[in-house]
Amino acid sequence: MTLAVDKKWLNLLNPNVVDLYPLQFANIERLNNHGNDVVYIFDEVGSGKTISSGIMALDYMEQNPNENVLIITTNALAQSSNIKQHGQFIGDWFDKLPFEDLGFSHRIKAVNNHHSKFKIKQKYGLVIIDEAHLFLSQGTQRYSNLVQNVSANKVVFLTATPIKQDVSDLRVYPRIAAALIGKDVDESWITQLQTSGKQPEELICSQFDVKFPVTRYFKDTIKSLQTEGYKKTQAKRYETLTWKYQSYSNKNEVLVKNLRDLYAESKDNRFVIFTRYVVKEADVIGGQLEAEGFVKSNKELPDKPTYYIVTGRNPQELSDFSKLTDLPTVLILTYQIAEQGINLPGYNHIVNYHISAYPSALEQRYGRIDRLNSQSEAIYNCFLISSKYFDTNTFNFYCAINTCLGSLLSYLPSRNTILSPEILSSYTTLKNEYEKYIARITGLLEGNMISKLYDSLAEWGASSNESETGAVSLDTAPPVVTDEDLIDLLDFCKEKISLDEELQENRAEAEKALLKDIREELSELRQSITQNSAEKEKVIEWLSKDRGIWDHIFYTKEQSYDFSQRDVGRVDAVEECASFISNNSNYETYRVMFNEQVRLPKEFQKYRDQINRSFEKAFEGNEFDKLFPAIVNNNYKEKFEEIGQLSPLVLENLEQLIPSLPFSRMVNQFKLELKRLARTESGNYRDKFAGDVHVFATAMGRLSNRDLGLSKEFYNSFFGHVLGKEYYYYKNEFQSFFNVSDKEFIEDGVTKKVSAASNWLKLAYHVSRKESLCCVLKYAGGDKYWLEYIIDSAVSSIAPPRGSVSLFSYFIQTNSGGFRTWAEKYFVKAVPRAEYVWSNDYWTKGILETVNDQRFN
Repeated sequence: MTLAVDKKWLNLLNPNVVDLYPLQFANIERLNNHGNDVVYIFDEVGSGKTISSGIMALDYMEQNPNENVLIITTNALAQSSNIKQHGQFIGDWFDKLPFEDLGFSHRIKAVNNHHSKFKIKQKYGLVIIDEAHLFLSQGTQRYSNLVQNVSANKVVFLTATPIKQDVSDLRVYPRIAAALIGKDVDESWITQLQTSGKQPEELICSQFDVKFPVTRYFKDTIKSLQTEGYKKTQAKRYETLTWKYQSYSNKNEVLVKNLRDLYAESKDNRFVIFTRYVVKEADVIGGQLEAEGFVKSNKELPDKPTYYIVTGRNPQELSDFSKLTDLPTVLILTYQIAEQGINLPGYNHIVNYHISAYPSALEQRYGRIDRLNSQSEAIYNCFLISSKYFDTNTFNFYCAINTCLGSLLSYLPSRNTILSPEILSSYTTLKNEYEKYIARITGLLEGNMISKLYDSLAEWGASSNESETGAVSLDTAPPVVTDEDLIDLLDFCKEKISLDEELQENRAEAEKALLKDIREELSELRQSITQNSAEKEKVIEWLSKDRGIWDHIFYTKEQSYDFSQRDVGRVDAVEECASFISNNSNYETYRVMFNEQVRLPKEFQKYRDQINRSFEKAFEGNEFDKLFPAIVNNNYKEKFEEIGQLSPLVLENLEQLIPSLPFSRMVNQFKLELKRLARTESGNYRDKFAGDVHVFATAMGRLSNRDLGLSKEFYNSFFGHVLGKEYYYYKNEFQSFFNVSDKEFIEDGVTKKVSAASNWLKLAYHVSRKESLCCVLKYAGGDKYWLEYIIDSAVSSIAPPRGSVSLFSYFIQTNSGGFRTWAEKYFVKAVPRAEYVWSNDYWTKGILETVNDQRFN
C-alpha cells in the first residue's frame, strides 16, 4: 500500500463536511498546474464558489509556502462577529477546510471591497476577488485603488453575474488582472464564450477543459457529476412568493398570517425564516407566533404548529435540523448563522424577513433547502416587502431583482431561480418608488446628519466585533437610534458602506470620505437602474410570456438588437450539460485521477467517527498517554485496540489522518485561541493581562461557538451547561475545568496522594508548552523582558533559542518574576504541592514544575 496522493491538505479533508465534486476540485488544476495566472469562476449562484476558491487557495499555499492570500469580498462577508470571528467568507473556509490545521490561517487576509482597503501598496501571492462584478465601474475609487496598489502572482475572479451592461464588461476583468500581475493577460476566452450558432454540447456549461481559464457551471450539473460517475439528479420546481405589508408595525402580522395559511393548506409545509438579529427580530417573531397558537419546540408535535429559534450559541444545534422528519414547522435563524454551510432538506420554504441586496446571498439561502435528498417537489422563496412605503428591505429586494435581470441580458448561458411573474410585476410597480427612495437618501446628506451617521456606523461596527473580555453576548444589534432619518441612512449604509479606518484620527476628513462614498454608491445605483432599461423591459415581457424559462438554462442561439426577437435555446443542467461532460474523455481522465487523489480520505471516512469517538473518550478519561503516545515513547496502534482493525492503506498513513479528526481540530483550535490571547486587539503582543480574565477558560469558552464536528455527547459534556444562556462570562463558566487534584491510593501498605491535572489543564499545557509555542523574550533593562515573537513548531522548524520560555509560563508568570494577577486569583493558589505523580504523566509534571517549581523523575 502507498500514500494516495502527495498533497497534505487533501489527506486532511473530511468528506462529511466537504462534498467531493470533481468539477469544483478541477479548479486546482486550472489555477496551479496549467500556466493560468488568472482564473474566472462564473458559475451559477449557490454552486460552491466559496469552497472552490478555498481549495484553490489551499493548494496554492501548500505549493508556495512563502506566499500570502488576499480575499476581497463584500462588507457583509468580511465583517467579523461573535458567530464568525473571521467574517463569514473566511469562516466558511476555516469551518470546512484544513487551513488552521496546516497553520495557514496567518497567511490569509480578508477585506471588504471599500476603496480604503487598497490605499497603500500591497503584494500577495494569490488575490481572490469575490462578487467581482462590483469592480466593473472603472471610474470609481474602488477600481483605481485596486489596480494601482495591489499586486499579485495569480488572480481569481468569482461572480455569478459577470456582465452588468454588455459583453465589453468581460474585458474589464483581464484589464484588472493585468494591472495586478504586471503583465499582459490573454482575452481570447471572451470570444470563445459566445453562444451564437452553438449546439448545446458546445456551450461552456457543457464543456470540460482544465486548461481553459473560465468556468460557467450550474449547481445541478456539479452535483450530478460525482466521484462515482454521472448520477442523474432530479431538479426541483422553483417558486417565488411575495408577502406584502403596509407598515413596519404589521410586518410580523402579515408574516404569521401567511405561515398559518400555508400550514393549513398542508401540514408538510415547513419554513426557514432569515432575520438579521436575534433579540430585535427573531425573538419578536417567536412571540407573535406563540400568540397565534404556535408552540415553541425543536421538533414536530401532533396537530400543533411549532417554532424554534436557533441563536448560534450552540454550533451543534443546527445539525439537529438536517433531517427530513420530526422538525419544527418554523425555524428562525439569523442570516449570519446559516446562509451557507448547513443543509435543511426537510423544509420547503425560505422566508426572507431580512433581504440582501445581493442575489448570491438570496440564492445561498435557497440552497439550504435545495438539497439532493429533499423530498419536496417544489421549493419556495418568499420575500416580505412593503406595499405602501419604500424601506431598506424593499430597496434591497429591488436591487437584487435588477441585478438578476441584468445578468439575463448577457450572452452567457443563464438560469433563473428567483424571478417569477409575481416578482416581475412587483419590480415594475416599484421603479418609481426606487427613484424616490434614492432621492430621499440623497436629501438626508445635509447638515450634521453625516456626523451622526459616522458615530452610529462606528458604534455598530464595534458592536459586531467579538469581545476580548471573555464575555459573550448573543445579539450584535446596532446602537439604539430613534431619529427616523438616521435609521434610514444607517440601514442603507450597513451592507454597502464601511468607514475608512485610516482616517479615524482625522474626524473631518473621515466624514468627508463617508459622504463621498455614499454619493458614489447612490450614483452607481441610479446608473444600474437606467442601464439597459429598455432591454430589461423587453426581458420582463418575454419572461412573462414564456413559462418554460423557469426550469431550464437558456442561451441566445442568434443575437438580435430586439431581445424579444432573439432565437433562444434551452438546455437541461442534468440531462444534457452533465451528460455531455461525463462523456468527455478529458473529464473521465480527470475523474479517475481525482478519485486516486481522494482515495485516502474517502477510505478513512469509513472509520472516522469511530476513531474520533475513541479519542474523545480518552480525553474524557484523562488518558493523555493515549492521545499523544509519542511523548511517552509509544504509538497509536499500541494504545487503541480499534486502530489495529483499520484497512492497510489507512493504517500506513494514520499519522497524516489523525489531524483531520474533529477532536484533533479542537486541539488545534484551542492552541490558536491561546495564541490569539497572547496579543492585544491591535495585534501587539501583550505584556499585561487583565486580572479578571482567566486566559485558559477564555480560550475554552471560545470553542463553544465553533462547529468542529465533535460528537454531541462530547460537546454537551463540556459546553452543554452554557446552552440557552444569553450572556455569560468565560471565567465563571469554564474555570472549574482547569485544576490539579489529589487522589489517594495504597501501595505496599502505604497510603499515597497522587496528583493529576484535569484534562483541560493538561491540554492547555500540551499546546502551549515550549516544544509547541515558544516565547522569545527581549531584554528591556533591569528585570524587565518583553515578548518579541512566538515560535510555533507547527509552522516553523526554528529551535527554541536560549532564554526563551513556554507560552504556558508566559501566561501565568510576570516578565519580572512572580505570578500574574489572574493566575494567582483563579488558578495558582488552587494547585497543591504534590507528593507523587504517575510516572507516565508528562503533563502534570510540567504543570507542577511551572507552578510549584516541583520536579519529578
